[in-house]
Formats: sequence, structure tokens, C-alpha cells
Amino acid sequence: MQKHWDYMDDLPIRNWQGFLAFELHYELHIVALLFINSRTSKINDPDSAKFAAERILPDEAVHRLGVVDWWQRKFDQASPAEKEDLIAQVIEADEEGQRRRNPYLRDHWQLSQKAIGIEIDDLPVLYDAWRQEVLSYFLDIPISRLPKLVSVND
Repeated sequence: MQKHWDYMDDLPIRNWQGFLAFELHYELHIVALLFINSRTSKINDPDSAKFAAERILPDEAVHRLGVVDWWQRKFDQASPAEKEDLIAQVIEADEEGQRRRNPYLRDHWQLSQKAIGIEIDDLPVLYDAWRQEVLSYFLDIPISRLPKLVSVND
């Protein structure tokens, strides 16, 4: 846990944009890879899988839905000009979070490959594509209108 605080530094506690970026990274950007990892790992522990399915996933779903609900209420109440400003603020904070998180993600994926046998070479590509989808949906804009985003490979 300390490692997460070290690289995220003050981003999650600086302002609501930083907190939202933290939540996006920890609650939404990782969903696709969690699913892929659970289906492709060579080493599976049935007790851990059961615990995750019964306890962790429902708890995480509440967090994810809470983040999305809070944002949608805030975003829906904004004027078109305010929405453009909110979009820019969220992307800026999300990009900062991604730059800070990249070394951790690469290390984590290497460890996962060694520990449980996940052998997917294109995890960064999948992560980047999913992150675009999340931001497109979350910000209610087409992917084509998103700026070039920081990649895990950057």
C-alpha cells in the first residue's frame, strides 16, 4: 500500500479532480485487465477465487457504481461550457495519474506473469484501449475527441 502512496503522492488528496483520477485508476481503468487475468492465469486457487467472487467483487462494484453515480450527477448539472471545463480537468488529472502509475503497472504485470503465469504480451495495449473506452463513456465524448493519452508504454 505504501508503494501506491509513494507514486501517487498528493494527487488523490490535492483536490476533487485528483481524487477522481485516483478513483478512475483504481476502480475503472483496471476492470478489463482484472477480467483477462482471471481468465488467463495458469495458477488458480479455488479458495481465493471464491473469496474474490463472494466478497471482493461485490464490494468493488459498490465503489465503482458510487464513483460513476457521483460523477454523472455532477456532470449532468453542468452547462455545456462547464462540461468542457470539467472534461479538461478530469483528463489532466487522469493523465497525471497515468504517468505516475506506469512504472507500478509494468512491475505488477511482470510479477503477475511470474507468480500466476499470465502470458499476455499486449497487456499495455489492452489497458490503454480500455482506458480510452472508460474516459469516452465517463466524459460522454467519442474516443476520436479524446486527446492523445499517455500510454502505459510511455
